[in-house]
Amino acid sequence: MLTTGVIMALSIAVNSTNFLHSNPNGAPSARTGAPKATSGNETTCAASGCHGSSLNAGPHTVGITFPGNPTSFDPGVTYPVTVTVIGGTGSAAGCELVALSPARASTGTLIAGTGTKLMSLSGRSYLTHTNRNSKTWTFNWKAPTATVPDSVTFYVAAMETVGGAYHTYTSHKSLKKTVVTDVNPTLTSEGISIYPVPANDRIHVALSDVGGMQDVQILSMEGRSIVQQTLIAGVAATEIELPAGMKPGTYLLRIQNEKGVVVKRFSKF
Repeated sequence: MLTTGVIMALSIAVNSTNFLHSNPNGAPSARTGAPKATSGNETTCAASGCHGSSLNAGPHTVGITFPGNPTSFDPGVTYPVTVTVIGGTGSAAGCELVALSPARASTGTLIAGTGTKLMSLSGRSYLTHTNRNSKTWTFNWKAPTATVPDSVTFYVAAMETVGGAYHTYTSHKSLKKTVVTDVNPTLTSEGISIYPVPANDRIHVALSDVGGMQDVQILSMEGRSIVQQTLIAGVAATEIELPAGMKPGTYLLRIQNEKGVVVKRFSKF
């Protein structure tokens, strides 16, 4: 892990020899199936003259996953993203990706991983495969810190060859932007109390009516995880020790359970 959206997509390019495999150099830009800048959608590699097969006709599908299956994203945090041809058995496959806001402009920063590379066209940033022998691609997306959209939507399209035929799949996934509020020494909201603020070598977190088990993280403002812990609602305040060497400054306390995510900002002296 919304109203300003981010869209991601995958596809395969036609190759000059017309063999049944994806282009090892990646797909051409704007073959993602994502919304165009004004109206309509980009094509995919199921288009005539490319790999030309029916879109989403099977036999497999494509999916987008994030570690921990978040439902929201935090501004400035970098997220690993994995795209997989689910159940894929084809002899070759490939992908392309674009991240868009609801205004249909690229947002955040795509960071290529092993077997992928970046491209750009008409102001949009794309990610595509460089390894056609894989059916899984992992890369990173860094959420923006300025002009942050309220939501992101990841659209994907992937292609594989199965039994001598081309198959193209699309899908999408959405995340909401986490709302960050400031914490002061007396603030209690969303059933969460945090003290003392500013903190020194530890903070105390008390949970009341926000649900059962809580996954808690302390993050730097750049999104680096500093502390991870599990808390239980309805018990006395839990003490969280801050690591030695944690510098004075502003930090994020991120609390997540089945109901959603709350992020509080606090300071350390």
